[in-house]
Amino acid sequence: MKKLAIVLLLLMSLLLLGCDEEQEATDPEAATDEVASGCPVGEEMPEAADTADFFSGEMKEYQVLGANIDGSSYSGDAVIIESEVEGIYQLTVLSGENSYLGFGMAYGDDLMVIGAEGPVLEVFRKTKDGYNGIWYSGDELGAEVLSAEAGEASLPATEDVLTVQPWPRPIDFEVRGTNPDGTEYTAVLQTHPLGAGAAARWTFDEDGSEVSGGALMIDDDTFFVVFELGVGIYELMEEDIWRGEWFSPGNESLGEEWITPLN
Repeated sequence: MKKLAIVLLLLMSLLLLGCDEEQEATDPEAATDEVASGCPVGEEMPEAADTADFFSGEMKEYQVLGANIDGSSYSGDAVIIESEVEGIYQLTVLSGENSYLGFGMAYGDDLMVIGAEGPVLEVFRKTKDGYNGIWYSGDELGAEVLSAEAGEASLPATEDVLTVQPWPRPIDFEVRGTNPDGTEYTAVLQTHPLGAGAAARWTFDEDGSEVSGGALMIDDDTFFVVFELGVGIYELMEEDIWRGEWFSPGNESLGEEWITPLN
């Protein structure tokens, strides 16, 4: 545990340093809600101490190779740490401007769905020596590979990792949810097509607060969502009734949502 905590602190320090350096270099007069690197302005990266106790399972190291939407590539190192709860993971990628921290859930036997700051939604498929992945950040898809063997990785076509269906149309959902602590909430989830997926926004009935994110439709019966640093997996249970499970850092179990279309 002591070695793990030291590794996490070093990784998080490097990530925070990268964000701080880029924010200092940004022209204050041209500042927007987010800097170009994807490090949120005015938001704090979760500290290692916030998650180190929960993410204390097996730790695996990988080499990273990725492609941005503009065709540029990046490489670096990655660490995946299992949590105390089976099927929940923390992913840290160190790759200069492309460094990020993500949290996610296993889906089925070979998929891992990650939500990263931005927000960015990533879906990784297990391979013999790591993972092949795609990522979505409100436009088209990018690709990323995590390989346990240095120098062995090559980028696949996104369709070879996962086939993504276009979001069918603007859809609003009525939401009935349960937080990990057992408290309940209601909301409206609004979605509309955007690039390869959809933009998503939850508006909560209790106080009118909003949370924004994105979604990818995997098939007629499954879609994944990202919100801030959280991630959710939704499956069609019966006609027009979807059940979702979600995770966000700071929790030690999953939340649940039942959603039905309003239009």
